[in-house]
Amino acid sequence: MITIDSKRELFIDTHLIDSIENAELFLHEPQISELDESPLEGGYVTVIKDGDSWKRFYRVSHGTESYDGNPGELTCMDISDDGIHWRKEDLGVFGEIDGRRNIVWTGDPPRSHNFSPFIDTRLGVSKHQRWKALSGTHKMDGGRPSHVPPLMDKDSGLYAFSSPDGVHWSKMTDNPVITWHEYAFDSQNVSFWSDEEQCYVCFFRCWEPDPNVDPAVITASAVVSSKTHLRSIARTTSTDFIHWTEPVRMHPNIGSENLYTSQAHPYYRAPHIYVSLATRFIPSRGNSTDIMFMTTRSGSTKFDRTFKHAFFKPGPDPNAWLNRSNYASLNIHQYSDYVMSWYVRGRRVSLRIDGFASVRAKETEGHLVTKTFTFTGKRLLMNYATSAAGSVKVILNEVEAKVKNNHKIVSTEVVGDFIDGEILFADSQALERLSGKAVIMEIYLKDANVYSFKFMN
Repeated sequence: MITIDSKRELFIDTHLIDSIENAELFLHEPQISELDESPLEGGYVTVIKDGDSWKRFYRVSHGTESYDGNPGELTCMDISDDGIHWRKEDLGVFGEIDGRRNIVWTGDPPRSHNFSPFIDTRLGVSKHQRWKALSGTHKMDGGRPSHVPPLMDKDSGLYAFSSPDGVHWSKMTDNPVITWHEYAFDSQNVSFWSDEEQCYVCFFRCWEPDPNVDPAVITASAVVSSKTHLRSIARTTSTDFIHWTEPVRMHPNIGSENLYTSQAHPYYRAPHIYVSLATRFIPSRGNSTDIMFMTTRSGSTKFDRTFKHAFFKPGPDPNAWLNRSNYASLNIHQYSDYVMSWYVRGRRVSLRIDGFASVRAKETEGHLVTKTFTFTGKRLLMNYATSAAGSVKVILNEVEAKVKNNHKIVSTEVVGDFIDGEILFADSQALERLSGKAVIMEIYLKDANVYSFKFMN
């Protein structure tokens, strides 16, 4: 039996679904915003809402060197009042480099590589360490020029950083805190505090043996490389941000698919669900990329791949088909009463709130039946949209083997478009009587989409 309590559940996978008839789970396509936005330079972008301001972190380089972890890598930060229009302020930390004064970290190779920050929401965290970040790279870098020595084991891995304000950063240790024999830390390695798991969680790039390569060839290979392995994602956790558990591969790849940045983070309206906007990398097609939609739940070591097709396609712009052209920014934010957004290639893209996917029925009435679950609350809110002729209706069935006539409550039929529309029942106390009991939900929908639901008091 599944325990929901009062958590919001999204129809993004089959976690709660027992059966669907005349309906489908449908993945929606993000829409590029047409708003006037400030140009974004650099890559591996993180967008964070901090009170009334927004901060956007990204990596750029100066100088002639271009290998991972080179001395010219800079982490810069833009500031915005609305998350749309950005400005580059003089932060007064590293002076001016190539005309930039908005630099928050540089000059410590390879610890300046792929700097990815977050606000630590752990209860009782020191105000001096309210911000944290991981940064670093690996020693197996074939892109290093001959005059640059490879990284030593002692330098290779992810380093821990902290900051009181997201501007002034310092290393928490002199040695890397996450290392692994089959690591590949040369992309954005993300981390956050999970209230659900009561620990820090990190998703980083690793190597996964290619199922289309003879295992004997993999075993005989002297090094881990793209000839025998796939780019993939691993997970590790920590209670103090310094000592991390043995990493676990999450096996998200399908076939010989390469996955680069994971961008996995808790969805802000349902933080027990970690949303991943992973970049899929196609070496055989000029290293072109697109973006996938994956999810995993708190405590899980597997990604769900309900949707195996692209979430965000490159589109008609020829530049979008070049190497490294399609990376999603880290973190999804709400921009209005109906819209949530993030960035791809410097453009803000948007979806309806909770609108990654939905249960969708067309002109023929569809019927969804959930698995057995328990909830806590006396009201039911649902994110749904119908046509003028469409409708949504909910039935809750109590599941009790010892009762011959199980209790069933039927909602009134609803029509309209609501992010948090209340589903009403003739008996206003009916839901409260079912709270804490095992139930099955049925949803009848016609020419409608249902995105999510939540029980609450």
